[in-house]
This record gives sequence, structure tokens and C-alpha cells, in this order.
Amino acid sequence: MNITIRKKEIILLFFLLAVTAIIYAPASKNKFNNWDDFSYITHNPNIELTKENVNKSFTAGEPHGMYAPLTALSLSVTNHFYQLKPKPYILTNLVFHLCNVLLLFVFLSMISSRPFVPVLVAALFAIHPANAEVVAYAAGRRDVLYVFFYLLCMICYTRSVLGKKNKPSLLFYILSVVFAILSLLSKGQAVTITAILLIIDLFLGKKINDKSIWINKLPFLLPTIFVTYKIFHAPLHAVGSFPAMSFLEHINIDVVTPFQHVIYACTMFAQYVIKSIIPYHLSLIHSYPTENGYYAIPNIYYFYTLLFVCFAYFFIRLTIKIFSKSTIQKGVNRDKVTNSLVWFGVMFFSINMVMLLQIIRNSYSIMNDHYMYFASIGVLFVVSEITIKQLQKKHRTILVIGLVFYFMFLSYLTTERVGVFKNAITVWSDVIKKYPEEYTAYYNRGLEYNEQENYDKALIDFNMTVRLNPGYAKARMYRAIIIDRRGNHLEALNDLNIAISLDSTHALFFLNRGCVLQNLGKFSESINDLNKAISLKPSYDLAFINRAMDKVALKDYPGAIVDCDSAIAIKQHPRYYHIRAVSKKMLGNYDRAIVDLNESILLNNNFIPAYIERAYNYFYLKEYDKAVADCEQVLRMEPGNQQANQLLKNMGYAMNK
Repeated sequence: MNITIRKKEIILLFFLLAVTAIIYAPASKNKFNNWDDFSYITHNPNIELTKENVNKSFTAGEPHGMYAPLTALSLSVTNHFYQLKPKPYILTNLVFHLCNVLLLFVFLSMISSRPFVPVLVAALFAIHPANAEVVAYAAGRRDVLYVFFYLLCMICYTRSVLGKKNKPSLLFYILSVVFAILSLLSKGQAVTITAILLIIDLFLGKKINDKSIWINKLPFLLPTIFVTYKIFHAPLHAVGSFPAMSFLEHINIDVVTPFQHVIYACTMFAQYVIKSIIPYHLSLIHSYPTENGYYAIPNIYYFYTLLFVCFAYFFIRLTIKIFSKSTIQKGVNRDKVTNSLVWFGVMFFSINMVMLLQIIRNSYSIMNDHYMYFASIGVLFVVSEITIKQLQKKHRTILVIGLVFYFMFLSYLTTERVGVFKNAITVWSDVIKKYPEEYTAYYNRGLEYNEQENYDKALIDFNMTVRLNPGYAKARMYRAIIIDRRGNHLEALNDLNIAISLDSTHALFFLNRGCVLQNLGKFSESINDLNKAISLKPSYDLAFINRAMDKVALKDYPGAIVDCDSAIAIKQHPRYYHIRAVSKKMLGNYDRAIVDLNESILLNNNFIPAYIERAYNYFYLKEYDKAVADCEQVLRMEPGNQQANQLLKNMGYAMNK
């Protein structure tokens, strides 16, 4: 097997890698967002690198309902060394992306004899704006990892077929099987690997009736079937609630009809092709078109469908033209080099994209930019082959100038997309700019504002979410929390009543309604809601501790202590010990209360309520020196604290008396 790589191409390749690294360098400052990063990393209960978590990933799947155990292991390793610092996650993605650029160049050099085609495809792949979502976004690890092993598989398989002096190589064949399995374990999109290897066989001149090309696919097909089974069963093992998986929840939209599925699939196929060449209207999520709460088909979709039909027609004609006389007797006619390369590129794109057209819905979005990361290589290959061919004929100067401006254009767009993924606010603001009616974007931006304690902006976004989708229960709940914090308890209660009427399966809804009722002084009603929250989630420490507070208000101190015991058994928290201490104090057990307050302060030595409460208990025990010491400690932490000053006055009066 001869691979022709010219010195100029090597120089261009390394220049390309350097430019790509520079373009993506600002991504190292990006933060986690509250979409896939939330599910895969920041709120993944299995992110810790333990034998138990690794076993769960490989045998059952992830808590967010996906089966990608090798990706999970990769993220766990990063977390083990760097915890929840986004920079190492993103830089690791960049390293894998640069490796993928290099591997793509190697693979294309094996199958394309036309000079500069491999380096041109690698360049387009390296700086394509759609790929920013994969590289500059921590959760993009799944894509860079599976493509890394996928490309290694294709390289080794091609090397095994061609071998030395056209003799097959067993070693490279075994390596290709190993890399195929690793790719499958990194992401389910790798299930296309058997079909891709088959078209490589045909492209390399193998006959379709050659039994060997079917038999040697069995080692690839068997793990593919296994992973496919795992992919469809992984959601059964999902636990918790993750934003990016929200498409599995009930939404106020009618089901998609079969006709709509067909139109959507044809439209998205056409759009993926176009966006691979002209990357426009890129977004983290792309909304399904709706009208009056139902899925709709915009008129432009029929135009895209027509484009798809034309594309399919010409591709079928091309296939007939390439295969001589009979597909049973011949492989791809390699004499027709350009046509065969175009055929390979189109087949590569189509096979990798067909499963991602939401015919079986597996995503919140109607299309996803990161789906293009691997599949678009096919389109870029076709474009590059045709471009280089034209460069060798005429209008060379014009084409070169055009390519330079095109690369400048792509670089600019990629730099912008890297900035979009700076944080959750920038991500969702970008989605809102592209899809002003996308309620999920307002909701998630509202969550981030809420996390930053920017409650005014959070409330605006939650209001917008509810306006766009009145049936979105979680948005009503978060709005209620902000409204309740502002003292509008009845308005908050109304929102929570509606939320619970929409979905009575969330313990969080009952917890928050219980808290609102608590603020309204309706402690018995609050206890009823907290009882319901505990029945839905028996290990709910917040429900136990809030029920304890209700019981304190109702002077059921023994009952409050029992609830505090339950909360502390679930989670060691300074506030929980503090509330139990209050209950013990009210029963006159000052010494025992002080023991709890010592634990509270040990957990958080800046927890002022614990110092104040301990000072009172020392005061009741007439241990004034200790009480004074606690009050002085509070005043050092918070000068002018009224409770500490008042207690000091009381102690002065008591000691004088």
C-alpha cells in the first residue's frame, strides 16, 4: 500500500493544527452550562471514579439515560484529577479534536490520490463552526472520543485490506475491531461502523458478491448489536431529572404524524448538507416548528424536501453510473476517480446521518449541530475533491482567493461560536436570538440567573417560559420560589397549586408548597405537603427538616427532634443540628442542645445562628463567660448583630442582678 503525502501537505497540516489550537484557545476560559454539562458532569451522581460507578456505566448506562461508558470513564478520570474545573475538560476535548484532524488527514491520504484533497478536508473539518459545540463545550467529549476511535478503526481497516503488496494484514484487522468496539462504547452514533467499513470495501474495488467482505464484518456487527440493545435499554436505568433529557417528559404538544416525520427528516437531511458547506443559524438546540401548540410544517420545508428528492435522484443516477454493468459482478469502477470519490463521500455522510434525523426521536431538538461533527466529513470530502479538481484546470487564482476568504469566514464564525459557549447565559441568549419562542431557552437561562442570585432577570425569564408554555410545571415552581422570597406568598401558592395539578409526581413541588404554607403560618397544611414529599422521596432531608420546623412552630418538640434525626442521618448539615438544638432547648435540655450546636459549628465555623443559639443555652445555664464569648465571636463576624447585642445586654442585667 502506497500513501503519497507531499512535503507541502505536511507543512500545511502542521500550520493548520497550530491555527486550530489558536482559534480554540479562548475556549479554555469557558464555564460549564446547565444543559448536557449538567447531565454528564456537574450533576452526574456517578461522576466519581469508583469501581461501582464504572461497573454501572458498562452494565446499565448513565443516570441521564445514555449508554456511553467509555465517555463516562473519560470524564470520571478528568474529574478525579481536576474535580469540577471546566478548563481541563475543554482542553482535553481540544487535544482529541486536533488528533482527529491528524487522523482524518491520514485516512484520506490512504484513499485519495489527488494532491491536497486530504489537507483541505482536514482544514475544513478543523475550523468548521458547527464543531465548536463539540470542542468548546465540556460535554462534547462524547463526540471527539468516539470519532477518535472511529477514525483509527477506518485507518487500520483500510490498512488491513490493502496491506503490503495488496496482501491483507491480520494485525491491522484485529486493531480495527478493537478500535470499533472502543468507538461504540464512547457513543451510540458509532453503530454505523459496519456499514461504513462495507462502503470502504466497495470503494477499494471489492465486489459486492465477495463473501469475504460480509464475513469479516461479523466481528464488527456483533458488538454493534450489543451496543444498540444497550442504547435502547439505558433509559430504563435513568435516575433523577436532567435538562437535556426533558424531551422524555410530557410537553403540551401533539404527537408527530408519520407524514410530518418524513418531511422533517428530508428537511433536516438537506439542511445538514447545506450547513456542512455554509454554516448558518447554528444553535445549541433547534426548535421543532409549531403552530397553536401543535407540530407544523412550514412551507419552506417542502422546498427542502424537494431538494432532498433531487439529491436522492442524482445520487441514484451516480451510483448506477459508477457501478459497471452489474453491482453483483463489479466493485466501484476506480477508473472514474472523481465520481467514485463523490459516491464515497455521499454514502459516508448519508449512512452517518440517517439515524440522526429524529425518525425515532432521541433528542429535544429537531436537529443538532454536533451531529455534523463526523458525518459532515463526507460532504467536505466531496466539496474538496471537486474544488481541487477545478484548481488543476482553470481559474486557479480566483479559486485560491475564494478559498482564502472562505477559510477566513469559517475562522471568524468559529471564533464567535467558541464565545457563545462561554457560559450558560451566553448559550441560552444565543438560542433565544435564533428561536425567540423557545421556552426551554428562557427556562434554562432563568435557572442560571437564579443560581447567580440575579432574581429579577430570573423572574423575567420564568415569566416568559410560562407565557410560552403555561403547562411547564417546573417553571411555575421556580417562579413561585422567587415570588415567595419577595413576600407574595399567596401568588406563589397559586403557582405551586397549578404546578402540582400539572404534575403531582415531583417531591420538589410539594416541598416548596409546604415551605410557602409555612410562611403563611399554615403549619398543619405544610406538614401534609411535606408528608407527601417524603412519600415520593423517602430520603428527602429538606422535607424532614422543614417538617421539623413546622413541628417546632406547633410546639411538637419531640416530633421535631425525630425529624431532625432523620434529616441528619441522610445529610450532615449545620442547619439540621441547629434546629434539633432549638427543639432540645425548648424542652429544657440545654446541655444536649449545646452538643448539637458544637457539631453545627464544627461543620461550619461561620454559621452565626449556631453561635447565637449556643450563647442562649449558656445563658440559661448561667455560664455567662461562654455566652459572652459566643456573642463577641458573632460581632467579630457580623458587627452590629442585633441578637448578639441584645443578649449581651440581657446578660449584663442578669449578672448585675
